[in-house]
Amino acid sequence: MTFHTPITFLAGENATGKSTLLEALAAGMDAYAIGASGRVVDDPYLSHALELAGTFYFSRRRASRIRMFLRSEDVLGHIRSLNEERLEDFRYEMEKQERADLPDYDEVKRSIIRGNELDGRSHGERFLHILGERLHGGGLYFLDEPEAPLSPVNQIRLAQMLRGASRAGGQFIVATHSPVLLGLPEATIYEFNDDGIVQKRYEELTSVRLLKRFLAAPERYLDD
Repeated sequence: MTFHTPITFLAGENATGKSTLLEALAAGMDAYAIGASGRVVDDPYLSHALELAGTFYFSRRRASRIRMFLRSEDVLGHIRSLNEERLEDFRYEMEKQERADLPDYDEVKRSIIRGNELDGRSHGERFLHILGERLHGGGLYFLDEPEAPLSPVNQIRLAQMLRGASRAGGQFIVATHSPVLLGLPEATIYEFNDDGIVQKRYEELTSVRLLKRFLAAPERYLDD
């Protein structure tokens, strides 16, 4: 596979290997996993990705300083990690100062959780906020089904974010089912199907053709 455009999409049905390949690419490029245990290669739940990456040969012109792997479900883990960091700072202060006027630990914990602005947002809003904070020019980003928590409107926002970051020098490899994201005209699309991994145009994608037929006559698919 050649990643010759700033955005590459991996499309296809469930269980065709999109996410597995994406994880292996992230492991092979030693990406940092947001919301997990740091590097992808250190995450015990992604050990299969490291094993698969060992069968690949990576040829690249340059190594990106920023390499990030993100799944939509990792957002909650990231928020918990932020809260734990703040609690750890408080624990340190408690150990350093033997003072009677220090607040109760459990109350501080509740306050930290309430005070985390991300806790007051929807899952989709959290995801976009965290991703937006971490997109920098020149980075390499592996995103696994980022559309999962997003409404169609926010999928359009995400597509605009990807386009803007790619024009600033970022490179994206994204496993997705979203016809909105897949519609970015400058992207390369690989479809995973019974014929293997095949490069396709947007209008040739199985999911896009099916969605068009469904939207034209949903009753044909939903009638008993």
